[in-house]
Amino acid sequence: MFPKPILLALVMLVLAGVACSITANLPAGDVKTEPAEGAENTSAAQAGEELFRQLECQGCHVAAAGQVAPSLDGVFGESVPLENGETVIADEDYIRESILSPQEKIVAGYEPIMPSYEGRLSEEELEALVEYVKSLGNPP
Repeated sequence: MFPKPILLALVMLVLAGVACSITANLPAGDVKTEPAEGAENTSAAQAGEELFRQLECQGCHVAAAGQVAPSLDGVFGESVPLENGETVIADEDYIRESILSPQEKIVAGYEPIMPSYEGRLSEEELEALVEYVKSLGNPP
């Protein structure tokens, strides 16, 4: 039998995988959050927050013991260590790439479990998620 901490970690990974696979199977268009035309970054960030909740991203990206994905609080503009030993700045391009092609740059210490949202988000939804991540830890 596995030691209790390892068993707990395995259970957390399985639960995270189930949560991610459920949201990964949502067809594009199931989530409706379009920022109003001409909306400022604040309302785009609010739309992104709602989308983040609808997609259940907080199930993995929550700062807690045993979390299975990196916390996004205050990450924008910061240096992120990658599994391959490189580092990258968490700018808009990196955040977009991490949402659309999450297997490209794996954050050090985490498993590559995030599903791709390529083709499942509109450009407006993607921009809203980026604005939301930018707003975390940096209130207006």
